[in-house]
Amino acid sequence: MPAKPATPPTEKHGRATPSARLLASAIASQQIEGLHLNPQAAAELRQVEAGTLSPSDLRTRLLERHRRPASAG
Repeated sequence: MPAKPATPPTEKHGRATPSARLLASAIASQQIEGLHLNPQAAAELRQVEAGTLSPSDLRTRLLERHRRPASAG
């Protein structure tokens, strides 16, 4: 089941913040291509947008999660 599209957080006057708009746009572009974020990735991107997770920490998490095991040779 595809992840629910993120609703961008808003500023005082009801406008989405620039980073929220960029995140929502990136997710929508992926969905148009037929790619859907898993719930964990969507949650982590929302953390980056909210400022509770740094982009470099997200990068580290992603690399660890998708690291291929070293071949025993």
